[in-house]
Amino acid sequence: PTPVDPVEIHSAYVHPCASMHQVMLVDSDLERETLSILQAFQWRMARRHQAVVTIEKPMDSIGPAAAEDGTPLPPLIPDFVVTARYRDGQERRVVVETMGYADEGYRGRKRVLHPQMGRAAGAMAVLEHDFHLPGHWPQEWRDNRFKRLLWQNLGPEEHGAAAEPANTIGDAECGAARTFPT
Repeated sequence: PTPVDPVEIHSAYVHPCASMHQVMLVDSDLERETLSILQAFQWRMARRHQAVVTIEKPMDSIGPAAAEDGTPLPPLIPDFVVTARYRDGQERRVVVETMGYADEGYRGRKRVLHPQMGRAAGAMAVLEHDFHLPGHWPQEWRDNRFKRLLWQNLGPEEHGAAAEPANTIGDAECGAARTFPT
């Protein structure tokens, strides 16, 4: 082709983004809602605690492609990796997963992948923003539980964050935390 030849599109890729003014890629409207809560947390941490909170959206696997014996491993692509950095040099990182389905097959896969994602990201916890469980709760309550988990794991110590936070994953059944080995 020469510079004067007409342009031909051979293929195109379309992916949803957070909004018209924010081009962070998301996989669903539910991830948009999770991102909105993360951004509100980011803003509050900057204004009230002078902490820098970064929100990353990995597009490729953060884990190894194969085990040491050469066995292929599933891709580890968390929805978000969130890191809080404080003025004193302290840094805390969590993986955030939007739980968009209630079926047991999906939840079972996530139970296996979440600890792997947490370790690969160097995170102290994997936090689930659940849109289905507990099923008898209104979504606002599930959102509030997720917000509390954010503050407990990434917030300053005076807001309930532990000096040595536990490696936890939100429990898909009731929202409690359970540990995973590091």
